[in-house]
Amino acid sequence: MEDNQTLFSLSIDPLTKAHLNDIAKWARFLGILAMVILFLALIFTILNATVLNNAMGMSLSLNGQPKDELSNSIRVSMVVGAIIMTGVAFIPLFFLLQFAGNMKKALAANDQDNLNEAFLI
Repeated sequence: MEDNQTLFSLSIDPLTKAHLNDIAKWARFLGILAMVILFLALIFTILNATVLNNAMGMSLSLNGQPKDELSNSIRVSMVVGAIIMTGVAFIPLFFLLQFAGNMKKALAANDQDNLNEAFLI
Protein backbone atom coordinates (compact mmCIF):
# COMPACT_ATOMS: atom_id res chain seq x y z
CA MET A 1 0.00 0.00 0.00
CA GLU A 2 1.35 3.35 -1.01
CA ASP A 3 -0.72 5.43 1.40
CA ASN A 4 -1.76 4.22 4.77
CA GLN A 5 -4.92 6.34 4.80
CA THR A 6 -8.17 4.98 6.09
CA LEU A 7 -11.54 5.79 4.65
CA PHE A 8 -12.15 8.29 7.44
CA SER A 9 -9.14 10.45 6.61
CA LEU A 10 -9.83 11.17 2.97
CA SER A 11 -8.88 14.59 1.70
CA ILE A 12 -10.17 16.59 -1.24
CA ASP A 13 -7.64 17.75 -3.79
CA PRO A 14 -8.18 20.98 -5.80
CA LEU A 15 -9.48 19.15 -8.89
CA THR A 16 -12.06 17.26 -6.85
CA LYS A 17 -13.01 20.50 -5.09
CA ALA A 18 -13.58 22.16 -8.47
CA HIS A 19 -15.73 19.24 -9.64
CA LEU A 20 -17.77 19.26 -6.42
CA ASN A 21 -18.24 23.02 -6.80
CA ASP A 22 -19.55 22.49 -10.36
CA ILE A 23 -21.85 19.75 -9.10
CA ALA A 24 -23.23 22.09 -6.43
CA LYS A 25 -23.83 24.85 -8.99
CA TRP A 26 -25.64 22.50 -11.38
CA ALA A 27 -27.65 20.94 -8.55
CA ARG A 28 -28.83 24.37 -7.45
CA PHE A 29 -29.67 25.44 -11.01
CA LEU A 30 -31.55 22.24 -11.85
CA GLY A 31 -33.36 22.22 -8.51
CA ILE A 32 -34.62 25.77 -8.92
CA LEU A 33 -35.53 25.21 -12.58
CA ALA A 34 -37.46 22.04 -11.76
CA MET A 35 -39.31 23.77 -8.91
CA VAL A 36 -40.33 26.64 -11.17
CA ILE A 37 -41.59 24.22 -13.83
CA LEU A 38 -43.36 22.15 -11.18
CA PHE A 39 -45.21 25.13 -9.73
CA LEU A 40 -46.07 26.49 -13.19
CA ALA A 41 -47.61 23.11 -14.02
CA LEU A 42 -49.56 23.23 -10.75
CA ILE A 43 -50.83 26.74 -11.50
CA PHE A 44 -51.80 25.71 -15.03
CA THR A 45 -53.68 22.67 -13.70
CA ILE A 46 -55.56 24.78 -11.16
CA LEU A 47 -56.42 27.37 -13.81
CA ASN A 48 -57.50 24.65 -16.21
CA ALA A 49 -59.79 23.13 -13.60
CA THR A 50 -61.33 26.41 -12.48
CA VAL A 51 -61.18 29.15 -15.12
CA LEU A 52 -60.50 27.55 -18.47
CA ASN A 53 -63.67 25.51 -18.92
CA ASN A 54 -63.49 24.37 -22.50
CA ALA A 55 -60.49 26.24 -23.80
CA MET A 56 -58.65 23.04 -24.61
CA GLY A 57 -61.57 21.50 -26.50
CA MET A 58 -61.78 18.68 -23.99
CA SER A 59 -64.99 16.70 -24.02
CA LEU A 60 -66.12 13.96 -21.72
CA SER A 61 -68.49 11.10 -22.37
CA LEU A 62 -70.59 9.91 -19.46
CA ASN A 63 -72.97 6.96 -19.93
CA GLY A 64 -72.52 7.18 -23.68
CA GLN A 65 -73.67 10.78 -23.90
CA PRO A 66 -71.14 13.52 -24.73
CA LYS A 67 -70.73 16.16 -22.10
CA ASP A 68 -68.82 19.35 -22.86
CA GLU A 69 -68.23 20.56 -19.34
CA LEU A 70 -66.28 18.82 -16.62
CA SER A 71 -68.16 18.03 -13.44
CA ASN A 72 -67.14 19.58 -10.15
CA SER A 73 -65.92 16.28 -8.75
CA ILE A 74 -63.56 15.82 -11.72
CA ARG A 75 -62.28 19.37 -11.28
CA VAL A 76 -61.64 18.86 -7.57
CA SER A 77 -59.90 15.54 -8.20
CA MET A 78 -57.69 17.20 -10.85
CA VAL A 79 -56.62 19.90 -8.39
CA VAL A 80 -56.11 17.48 -5.49
CA GLY A 81 -54.14 15.09 -7.71
CA ALA A 82 -51.96 17.93 -8.98
CA ILE A 83 -51.28 19.13 -5.43
CA ILE A 84 -50.33 15.61 -4.31
CA MET A 85 -48.04 15.07 -7.31
CA THR A 86 -46.44 18.47 -6.78
CA GLY A 87 -45.82 17.65 -3.13
CA VAL A 88 -44.26 14.29 -3.99
CA ALA A 89 -42.05 15.82 -6.68
CA PHE A 90 -41.09 18.74 -4.42
CA ILE A 91 -39.47 16.55 -1.74
CA PRO A 92 -36.42 15.34 -3.75
CA LEU A 93 -35.97 18.82 -5.22
CA PHE A 94 -35.88 20.29 -1.72
CA PHE A 95 -33.17 17.83 -0.70
CA LEU A 96 -31.25 18.59 -3.90
CA LEU A 97 -31.22 22.29 -2.97
CA GLN A 98 -30.12 21.45 0.57
CA PHE A 99 -27.27 19.36 -0.84
CA ALA A 100 -26.18 22.21 -3.12
CA GLY A 101 -26.23 24.76 -0.31
CA ASN A 102 -24.32 22.60 2.15
CA MET A 103 -21.79 21.62 -0.50
CA LYS A 104 -21.08 25.24 -1.43
CA LYS A 105 -20.73 26.19 2.25
CA ALA A 106 -18.39 23.27 2.90
CA LEU A 107 -16.18 24.01 -0.08
CA ALA A 108 -16.01 27.74 0.66
CA ALA A 109 -15.04 27.22 4.31
CA ASN A 110 -13.13 23.92 3.93
CA ASP A 111 -15.46 22.53 6.57
CA GLN A 112 -15.60 18.75 6.88
CA ASP A 113 -18.81 18.81 8.95
CA ASN A 114 -20.76 20.68 6.25
CA LEU A 115 -19.32 18.35 3.62
CA ASN A 116 -20.49 15.32 5.60
CA GLU A 117 -23.89 16.94 6.11
CA ALA A 118 -24.20 17.61 2.37
CA PHE A 119 -23.73 13.93 1.61
CA LEU A 120 -26.00 12.77 4.44
CA ILE A 121 -28.98 14.61 3.00
